[in-house]
Amino acid sequence: MWHHSFNRRASLFCWRLINRAVAVDQRIAESGIQLASCCSCCCSPQYEDLNRLFIHDFSLNVDGASKGNPGVCGGGGCIRDTHGSVRVAFAHFYGYGNNMIAEVRALCDGLRLADQLGMRLYMVNSDSLALVTSMLIGRCPSWLVYRWWREASSMLKDKAYFLCHVYREINQVADALANYSCQKNGRSNTVPL
Repeated sequence: MWHHSFNRRASLFCWRLINRAVAVDQRIAESGIQLASCCSCCCSPQYEDLNRLFIHDFSLNVDGASKGNPGVCGGGGCIRDTHGSVRVAFAHFYGYGNNMIAEVRALCDGLRLADQLGMRLYMVNSDSLALVTSMLIGRCPSWLVYRWWREASSMLKDKAYFLCHVYREINQVADALANYSCQKNGRSNTVPL
């Protein structure tokens, strides 16, 4: 958190968040100051607190795989709760394509699934640096994936999800599901756990 490569203001904010020193309605009320303001983001306004502002329920891990590049490709992923337990997993076969097609489609499928199930995501993890970079800079990596890239990009912006690059070791479940989808030609699975 205090590494020289991090922005000092971001480091200070993270320290304040960890130590519950962010001035939100709940913390101010705990200090004995009465407030009339309410959270404007909700249908039924309540006091703002740190959990409601910064902690949501689920995270999404996605990965794509291509055997041959181009070759048989598929994608997979899982939605985890705040305790790290897998709640839903999916493995989709995409047919013939390259690794970028598999990565982008897996991201799009994972975001659609979370939306269909009504699961609020706070973070989306992918081990594809090319995918994460393309989403962050807003430039589609290939015309072959444009329709899925545009849909995923729109969902990420509309819902304000935090897209993060992670190492392959952290994304092992999604990686295994993507490889499984390549082995099961023509069959796609979504499994609630």
